[in-house]
Amino acid sequence: MPHKFAQRNYSLSLLGFVLGSLIFISCADKGTPLPDLRRQIQGGVQHKAELMFEARDPVVALADSGQGFLYIGTSMGEIYRLDLEHEPKAERICRGLSHSDNSFMAFAVTKDGSLLVNDLRDSQDVLLLIDSKGQAREILKLSDSLLSLAADRQGKVYLACWTYEGNLSVSLNPRAVAGAEFIKGKIFVLEQNGLLVQIYEGGIPVWLTTNQKNQLIASIWGKQGYFAPEKKNYSYVDPYRAFWLALSDKVQLYNLTTQQRLFANTMVDSLTLFVMTDDDYLFGYGISKDGGGGFYLVEAKRPPIRLLFADESLSQNVTALILFENVVYFGNAQGKVFRIK
Repeated sequence: MPHKFAQRNYSLSLLGFVLGSLIFISCADKGTPLPDLRRQIQGGVQHKAELMFEARDPVVALADSGQGFLYIGTSMGEIYRLDLEHEPKAERICRGLSHSDNSFMAFAVTKDGSLLVNDLRDSQDVLLLIDSKGQAREILKLSDSLLSLAADRQGKVYLACWTYEGNLSVSLNPRAVAGAEFIKGKIFVLEQNGLLVQIYEGGIPVWLTTNQKNQLIASIWGKQGYFAPEKKNYSYVDPYRAFWLALSDKVQLYNLTTQQRLFANTMVDSLTLFVMTDDDYLFGYGISKDGGGGFYLVEAKRPPIRLLFADESLSQNVTALILFENVVYFGNAQGKVFRIK
């Protein structure tokens, strides 16, 4: 299967950064709030991104604690807590978590500020709850592979998973699904009693988020059933989720709370990462219809608009995205976390 990479420098290799080294920041400028960022993108304003944190390994998960600090997860199974309210500092609170090519590290924060994260044990995803002191306890074993977690403001937790039946073949460089007799995606809500209730079955739910109305939004790739890639070139921008490379141009966005498809005629491909507060727009990472990869403002009834950076290399190899105090933070394959200014 031929591949055309939207970003060529997609390696997740170790770059030798000092573990947990931190860039000190000015408290006066906390970044551009998302509504302001939307207007500036519409006006073609060129932006900068402020480096907040560096690790040795790719950053693959981010979460807002709701208590003034940011959770950061790396591809090597380490979790850091970055304090942004006081003098910025990072503390490693967990290490040794494991994941696979088809089971990604995922974060969600519960109502009390604890971190929900997955760990791969005996080839099975389990959910762990990590408190503010870094103490972890297992709360649930999953029968499916986990792709994404999300929690709304009321503390309701959602899980995006996938599974397959029959044979599954995988290609190399990048490692991606090359064929399957039957694949399907599932979305669950985690009840307070610890039980999972399935609320969706269909295509692969690669990414979940919730908006300010506590509505669940999902990026769905492809359809359930038999899968074989078509004879054409494929592109992607997120090296961490390249497992779904051949489905990257079949993305649909759904509001699962209202059962509505969103931005049907204005979407970008390979939309693995996005944040969304209001109904009429999102800010996400993907590829436009003309093949350009990067950050895009997606709105109804108008073409996507790319965010312009003074340094365009900032648009490459992004692997994590979050809103922290309504400002966009993103992590990349080089182990860096930035916020958009």
